[in-house]
Amino acid sequence: MLIGDIVEAIRALKTGDGPRLGLGCGAELLATLSEARLIDVYRWLVIPKAIGQGKPLFGALASPLPLRLIGTRTFAAGSVLFEYVPERD
Repeated sequence: MLIGDIVEAIRALKTGDGPRLGLGCGAELLATLSEARLIDVYRWLVIPKAIGQGKPLFGALASPLPLRLIGTRTFAAGSVLFEYVPERD
């Protein structure tokens, strides 16, 4: 069980032995981990369905997050998987 600061908990998990981490989360946690530079690859699956409203995925970021596209995959049903990595200073 992880208790305490989520950034430090994720940092500890990343430095330890074990499988790669996958994360599904809300916009606030995504912003927190992005700003702490703890996300190595962003993967978004876009499913072609317009719902009309929603919460911005990166609305909680304090500053722009430069990303570089590293791959795409298109599925027969029309969904597209995008993979990005953060641009590092």
